[in-house]
Amino acid sequence: MAGGIRLKLPRSALVAAFAVLACVAGNAPAWSADRAWDDCVKRDPDLSIAGCSKVLARGASETTKNRAIAYYNRGLAYHHKGDNDRAIADYDQSIKLNPDDGDTYYNRGIAYDDKRAYDQALADFDEFIRLKPDDADGHYKRGHVYREKGDYDTAIASYDKAIALNPKDPDSYIARGNAYDDKGDYDRAIADYDKAIEIDPKEQLGYYNRGAAYVHKGDYDRAIADYDEAILLKPDDADSYYGRGRTYRKKGNYDQAIVDLNKDIELSPNDPDAYYQRGVAYDDKNDYDRALADYDKAIALKPDYADVYYYRGLVYREKGEYDRSIADYDKEIELKPSDPDAYYGRGNTYGAKGEYDLAIVDYDKAVALKPDYTNAYFNRGHAYREKHEYDQALADYGKAIELNPKDPDSFYARANVYADKGDYDHAIADYDAVIALKPDDTQAKADRAQAVAARDAAQSKVATSGGSTAPDVDHAPPPSQVIAETRIALVVGNANYAAVGKLPNPPRDAASIAEALRTDGFSDVKLLTDLSRADLVKALDEFQDRAATADWAVVYFAGHGMELNGMNYLIPVDAHLKADRDLQDEAVSLDRVVSSVADARKLRLVILDACRNNPFAQSMRLTTATRAIHRGLARIEPSGGTLIAYAAKDGEEAIDGGEETANSPFAAALIKHLTTPGLEVGRLFRLVRDDVLAATERKQEPFVYGSLPGEELFFRPN
Repeated sequence: MAGGIRLKLPRSALVAAFAVLACVAGNAPAWSADRAWDDCVKRDPDLSIAGCSKVLARGASETTKNRAIAYYNRGLAYHHKGDNDRAIADYDQSIKLNPDDGDTYYNRGIAYDDKRAYDQALADFDEFIRLKPDDADGHYKRGHVYREKGDYDTAIASYDKAIALNPKDPDSYIARGNAYDDKGDYDRAIADYDKAIEIDPKEQLGYYNRGAAYVHKGDYDRAIADYDEAILLKPDDADSYYGRGRTYRKKGNYDQAIVDLNKDIELSPNDPDAYYQRGVAYDDKNDYDRALADYDKAIALKPDYADVYYYRGLVYREKGEYDRSIADYDKEIELKPSDPDAYYGRGNTYGAKGEYDLAIVDYDKAVALKPDYTNAYFNRGHAYREKHEYDQALADYGKAIELNPKDPDSFYARANVYADKGDYDHAIADYDAVIALKPDDTQAKADRAQAVAARDAAQSKVATSGGSTAPDVDHAPPPSQVIAETRIALVVGNANYAAVGKLPNPPRDAASIAEALRTDGFSDVKLLTDLSRADLVKALDEFQDRAATADWAVVYFAGHGMELNGMNYLIPVDAHLKADRDLQDEAVSLDRVVSSVADARKLRLVILDACRNNPFAQSMRLTTATRAIHRGLARIEPSGGTLIAYAAKDGEEAIDGGEETANSPFAAALIKHLTTPGLEVGRLFRLVRDDVLAATERKQEPFVYGSLPGEELFFRPN
């Protein structure tokens, strides 16, 4: 997409052109007493234009050669002012008067190149080479035009000739390196940049462009080292800060990326690419409001910046502003109707809205434009699954696997569809594939065990009945199962933190979850918000007492959480956490929360939407060198038939959403499936996982740790 790596050309065409003008001035002693000629040969373009025009007004009183020079110099002056049409007109007249002057063809070629009239430019450079076959500059410029036309092989051949004629010119190596980079031959590009730097160790463009090539190779550390050197050699080069900032973002160092992009904007305040890239960095940090502000600025500076509409549409979707998201994708499609990403992005937003038919139409278009678009097949499969069109879903997941046979997510999604259909043998085979690719995937192992149990139960039923039975897709129990059980829940939403900014969604998420659980028949649902540590401990103590006589005990917590050295903590609203040692006194350990459900007879479930970007971690002082704070929450393996669901898998951060969003992506998916009849608990969390992956473009993957008992359990029966 645009706003990517910038390669720089080493030569300034107009500077080279005005060097010719200086030569003309130096060869005109007879004109020293003529004011018109004095002005005609000056570097000031306005004076040159006025003086040359006076000379040309003399007509035949000037010699043919002098009129050719006057047209030539006035052409240079117009060229310097950016008026390429007038420059070309004067070069035309100069060539008519002096058709054997190679420099005029050369400079007219540059003017045509500036106008992107590449065929005319090539014709002029060819003529220059015919007249001056040993001048490396002609081959250099011809190579540049062929590169602009996308004919990289011919460009490289022209640069080869320029280098043969002038092997000590670093510019030609840099230009040839750029052509190799365009071809994707990054090793040869780097070799040419190496040679340019060897010839001139202070060649700033050599470091800059070599840094770009290392980015293409994914060697970000070397790229940053080269950008460092480029900045050292030219501290006011905005592009070098841009390149380094973009590279830091690719490394996941978003804060340093923003520092560099801030500097780029300081040096070049009207650069839309810088705002675009800084917006992406803010987006990666889940700082959606700042991301939107930067995308808005980029669009204000460049209203036809299609790629920014794509990313702004993505942020609006993550904030739950689906109509604005769709409007941005509409605009991108208007600007780039053949861009498969635009249809894919809009399809994802339609999917998040639950408008699966429209989503499928967009995914169809995406794969028509890009037949190997793995993610589009994956998400179209999800849309078909939501429509219960399982065969189409299986076909799409199969295509995704064909395109990327090492993607465990596609095998997992297809396994879930096979399980939905009651085809347990195929489901088990796909779970096996997931486990082979991700041996530590406890969710796939648990789901595989459930599929084996369901298959064995189905086979036992057939054997007992003496016949066959159709797959029971929903496996729903009679309503009496729910009525006879005691189900309790503690639901907490912490948002108004004293020491850090407010979270928009936890109170809404908690209220919606509580209502869903009440609808599911929970007899005791306690909803609490903005709990201090004392209040949270008290609530857990009281809940633990009630859980001892309950069949189901469920705790849901939305708010900030933190992991330190493998221990997970939930953060109350009165925490300040100035140092790591404060966690014991100011936060509540996950172990304490798990203890509160431990005595329930059947289902012991803790649901944590607490893997958000953690502002405490940035300012917390570490008192022991061996301690480390990591993103998200740490992996946990609960015992005793306890299930723990994370909004994002261990080590990852979850998306909260914004003020305009009804719920976070995880909470929205959970609410939807909690109130869907006939979903066994294991399958319910698989569906939640699939929904969140689709809604966040696979940025966020919920995960469940622990195991369920052998009995199938349902929040809501049929």
